[in-house]
Amino acid sequence: MSPAPQPEPASTSSSSHPATATSEDAIGPRRIRRALRFFRKGAAKISAYSACNQEAASVSGRPAGRNWIVDALRRNVETHPHWPVYRYLDAQGSVTDMITCYGAYHAATSVAAYLLGPCGLQPGDRVVLVYPPGLEFVKAMWGCLFARIVAVPVCPPDPTRLQHTLPHFNRIVEDCGAVAILTDRTFHMVKQATRMTGMLKSMMGKQPQWPSLPWHVTDAAAALPADHAKYAHGEHTRLDVRRQESFMPTDPPEDPNCVAYLQYTSGSTGEPKGVMITHGNLYQHNEAGWGVFFKAEAGEVAARNGVSGTHMLLWLPHFHDFCLTVGVLGCGMKGYPLVLMSPLHFIAKPTRWLDFMSRYKTSHTVGPDFAFGLLSRKTTEQQRRQWDLSNLQFVMSGAEPIRPETMAAFFVAFAPCGLKPSVFCSAYGLAEHVCGATTWGTNQLTVDRRSLEAAGRVRPAAGAAEARVLFSCGTPMAGVSLRIVHPDSCSACEDGTVGEIWLSSPCVTAGYFNKPDLNAQVFQALVAGEEAGRKTWLRTGDMGFVWRGELYVTGRLKDMMIVRGRNIYPNDIEDCLRAAHHPLIRPGGLAAFPVDVTVTSEGMAVEEEGLTIMAEVTRGAKPNQQDIDELISFIRTTVMAHHAVGCHAVVIARPGAIKKTTSGKVQRRACRAAFMGGDYTQANTLVLACSFGAASEGARKAANALAKGSPMRSCDSDQSTASVVSMSESGSDSASDGGREVYLGSASSRETSEPGAEAPTSSAHLLAEQLLALPEEQQLETLQAYMLAAAAEAAGIDELDPDQPLLELGLDSLRAAEFAVQIEEHLNLAVPLTVVFEYPTIRQLAGHILYLLNTPETHPIGAQPEPDTGASLAELADAAAAAADGPGDAPSLLLSLADKAAGVVCSPAQMYFVSLQQLASAGADANVPGGLRLRGKVDQVALQRALQAVMCRHDALRTRFLTRPDGAVVQVVAAPDEAVVSFVMEDAAALPQGSYIPNCSIPEDVAEGLPEAVLARVQREAGTPFDLAAGPLVRTLLIQLAPEDCLLLLVMHHTVSDGWSFKVMLDELSEAYSALRLGKAHVLPLVRLQYPDFAAWHARRSQSPAILRQVEFWRGELAGVGPQLLPTDYPRADKACSRCGWLGLSMDEELVTTIEAFAARAGSTVFMVLLAALQLLLAARSGRDDVVVGSPFAGRMHPATRAMVGCCVSTLPLRARIAAADTVGDFMARVRAAALGAYQNADTGLHTVMAALGRTHNEPLFQVELNLLEAEAQFGIAMDGLAVEAFEVSPGTAMDDFYLVLGHAGRRIAGRLEYNAELFSPATAQRFASDWQVILEDMARGGKEARITELLAKVTTDGNTPVAPATPEKLKE
Repeated sequence: MSPAPQPEPASTSSSSHPATATSEDAIGPRRIRRALRFFRKGAAKISAYSACNQEAASVSGRPAGRNWIVDALRRNVETHPHWPVYRYLDAQGSVTDMITCYGAYHAATSVAAYLLGPCGLQPGDRVVLVYPPGLEFVKAMWGCLFARIVAVPVCPPDPTRLQHTLPHFNRIVEDCGAVAILTDRTFHMVKQATRMTGMLKSMMGKQPQWPSLPWHVTDAAAALPADHAKYAHGEHTRLDVRRQESFMPTDPPEDPNCVAYLQYTSGSTGEPKGVMITHGNLYQHNEAGWGVFFKAEAGEVAARNGVSGTHMLLWLPHFHDFCLTVGVLGCGMKGYPLVLMSPLHFIAKPTRWLDFMSRYKTSHTVGPDFAFGLLSRKTTEQQRRQWDLSNLQFVMSGAEPIRPETMAAFFVAFAPCGLKPSVFCSAYGLAEHVCGATTWGTNQLTVDRRSLEAAGRVRPAAGAAEARVLFSCGTPMAGVSLRIVHPDSCSACEDGTVGEIWLSSPCVTAGYFNKPDLNAQVFQALVAGEEAGRKTWLRTGDMGFVWRGELYVTGRLKDMMIVRGRNIYPNDIEDCLRAAHHPLIRPGGLAAFPVDVTVTSEGMAVEEEGLTIMAEVTRGAKPNQQDIDELISFIRTTVMAHHAVGCHAVVIARPGAIKKTTSGKVQRRACRAAFMGGDYTQANTLVLACSFGAASEGARKAANALAKGSPMRSCDSDQSTASVVSMSESGSDSASDGGREVYLGSASSRETSEPGAEAPTSSAHLLAEQLLALPEEQQLETLQAYMLAAAAEAAGIDELDPDQPLLELGLDSLRAAEFAVQIEEHLNLAVPLTVVFEYPTIRQLAGHILYLLNTPETHPIGAQPEPDTGASLAELADAAAAAADGPGDAPSLLLSLADKAAGVVCSPAQMYFVSLQQLASAGADANVPGGLRLRGKVDQVALQRALQAVMCRHDALRTRFLTRPDGAVVQVVAAPDEAVVSFVMEDAAALPQGSYIPNCSIPEDVAEGLPEAVLARVQREAGTPFDLAAGPLVRTLLIQLAPEDCLLLLVMHHTVSDGWSFKVMLDELSEAYSALRLGKAHVLPLVRLQYPDFAAWHARRSQSPAILRQVEFWRGELAGVGPQLLPTDYPRADKACSRCGWLGLSMDEELVTTIEAFAARAGSTVFMVLLAALQLLLAARSGRDDVVVGSPFAGRMHPATRAMVGCCVSTLPLRARIAAADTVGDFMARVRAAALGAYQNADTGLHTVMAALGRTHNEPLFQVELNLLEAEAQFGIAMDGLAVEAFEVSPGTAMDDFYLVLGHAGRRIAGRLEYNAELFSPATAQRFASDWQVILEDMARGGKEARITELLAKVTTDGNTPVAPATPEKLKE
């Protein structure tokens, strides 16, 4: 198969191509018109020759026709342009975005013109769509269809699990041969890891392709027209004919076999398969299914100009086949109203689905089986009284096996809400058939389980014990032929006989992209005895039977399992455990399989699929009970980390327990049958242990039953924890009489805790107040007990160790979200969903939550005004936002423009760097440089104007610093119209030769291949000091390396910026540049808080009780700290600025896994383990038992500071006292306590701490720093028409002796060691890094009982005496 045609470079394109537009028409409507002319004349001619379309035509062999899906949207805009077809709801249920038919068509044609024009793409090219939930994806998808560009919608990589989601994303990009990636301006999660390209290469084994592809931001191109509001408000009900010629392209003839998009199958982390869905498939599927899904005709659709009325509401991911095919494209094709909400909002709080359906009188909705069960179990009768579901006409369950008991429980629970059972149906479908194949299943069939499983025949059940209830998936849709076929003989089965489900219809897709052999097996099957007819069939891989014309699905021929709507492949689970190389696991002794588990929660029984793992120990191994327990914990943690799914059961066995074929292949179904039959119990001599994920009473009963050899069918959870979990929901049926009294004494009356009683209106807030009213020594214990019960409920267990990592409990992302939201609601405290993972044990998490509750000045429960400042920071930001006229910056409520021009007090963070600059005015220690490699044609004028726009938005970027006669330093802010942009453009070929010092400021992988003159120029610019009084304190340098290759260097002073600000600035630069390129007005988010206001607010609260308490904490914590001097190779000179050296660092996955396991056992974080090892190394090197390490702290706890540019970072001094007789466990406990104490007192700032201690920069508290960054904290940027790679740059100076900066992503840690090259040789730096890793590894492997003296003895301690003055020869070296 030939590759897809690649777009030609703009410099060599023919004059007819829009990419060659001159500078005069590079922006504005003139460029759009030229692109539209190209779109009208040439698109159809090119599309027939694309690789996808050639392959699709060869597979399908269908006749040519018209591009009906695009024509349908055009017909809609011609007949009813004012119909609102798409709406998007935020977390509160407010409509944040809306598009009419007119708007959808306009956006589609604009995006198509943009892709075919400035982006240089060709019809048939494949582009990956990486979008967060929202309507920008909808516009981009339609734009690709109009441009005949093959879209590849994907699930955006999870920023919290980049180690595991990025490789799958990269495999899709490589498999489809994508030439570009489309995204919107808000999504930078994927590219945030590009800053550490070496780390990505370490994670994936090779340099991934996707960071170097062009990333095109479509927001500006997809902007709705100015008159869209008139259509949306019903002022226009017919398209303005004067606009048609300039706006609507003609409709060229189109082959329906042209591929519309590739739908990659979900779940597997193995080889991806992209289903080729053609335009004809789309049209045929929606024509066949529309009358089934929606009974209302177009003329009967009510309330078109309001949300309420007939519409479909979906929370399914936008890349999911139903949401994409039936929702996004089907509703656009039919002009049917679609309301979307984020799946993240549903996961965080499932009742939002009910809230929104009730509020907007939804008529149609769809969800998977687990979602309906979740709503039944997680809502109370009191909550259900508020919902009205009587308007629902169509409720469909799909995407996973439909369980009759789930739907029965759902309709019983919500019948009082007006929900009618007659509106429910089930369906069956798969991506290889576009989406649906059968629907309107409403019947149930009770069959004999043994006959069904053993003989594959449907027979009446002899008794209840042998009965299995199956839910019908309905009858085939119009035009769909369905056969049940024996999977081995390929012979047709009669009704009532189980076989493989085969399909034949116009909806059968064109096959898997670039997999001809597999296509022949799956898409061109022939029924035995019917070969003469040559009718080909799609083999679905699913098993089922037909009874009285309806399809019943019984299972899967393939081994895939579905857990909470996600496809999980057993071989992937086994591979990840095999790759972990645990010494006790026999490589060939792994089996993963699903089992049916009946979970009873809050009195309701629901059947789910649970994951079971069998692991054989290596031959000859004789593990004790502790070894087995640790192995079970390792398996649960590894599976959770890699696949975000918990294990229902883990079986540890001797070799030979797993059932295999004679050729050694694992028989998973046989293992499953043996497990369900009770064969794998500890009565079996081959079984060493069988551990269940739920330790509840029901699970214990199941375990006892297994021990007796009886089959296990349930893991019920009783209501023993319900009283604690429900103490703020006293109206719940599960609340016990003494629920509140157990933990809060007389906090509530007996009446309010009786079942059915009305709950207090603000019970969650009362709970927080009552908790804080307890004596201080009881607060942590009480909160910990409450959270233990809440976590046990979320995980479905009865008992929980406060130091047990939550990931070991099977607490997947959904249950973790439920847990976080429950804490948020009960304590009336904003809790991010990631908090469960940041604080892995209940003990750590309770300590953090109590800190938030006890510091209302920085984490307000009710945002109460502070007595010393008059208002909280959140109130100031909200009030400023409310007073703003529109986008841009909000008015300052603390300072006037005159105040800022006259001079404003500096923040402690600013004063730290001002003092540093005053100490070494010729130094560049406080410089913050960063680089971008821009590949593509850079619009230099647009880039400079974008920089100007960003500087005008942020006061900090227009700030300089003056010293008053009294010695006080103030910050002076220039007005926006006085902003000065230092923007220098230079040609690499014209640069003079310079001296470049390697390994001190530019990463090796970035420096490789660049001319030395360029490297020297970058190094010189990054290390040039600023004049704080003269300003500006921001400068940019653009070096032209080649016609379409530039290097952009951005340098800022630390007084006006930090790493967080750098990302904010680059995000805004990207948006402004893209908008200017397209001739659009850039619409950047409102700047709610300016840095001078933040500094003034900080100054006002400097004498508040909270800050004074923190100052006293630091006085006590750092009292008596002596000089932190290490022995050096060269004499320590009396100067503040020294040359820096770099040394790359990397840890393999095995070591990181060991460190993570040790951190969990020690009740600490990975950072604390790294810190402890570093502190021990410093003790060994210096001969001191009292050491201090600095650690940068972002200082942006206030949400209002997240979009603010300015210096908030501070460095926390972390002190450790080492006793040689201590164990590692003792030392880790002190390290953890010191770190948590520092975090709880981080608002003070290092400058204030040093002043309180009477120290100056000549008397530093520390000489070594450690900075551990999560991968998602790295910044990335996507600029219109450019492939962008961000990279780190250093000013080339060293403030410390050693500075470790590391990145942590998944099971990899990588980064560098920066060292003072005027004090230490490269060999000494290398030995320092090696010794640190030796201590780290021995500490993690030795465990908590190891002795500190043993660790210190393993590293060299020579050179612990002052060095003699260096000779001239040594200094020259």
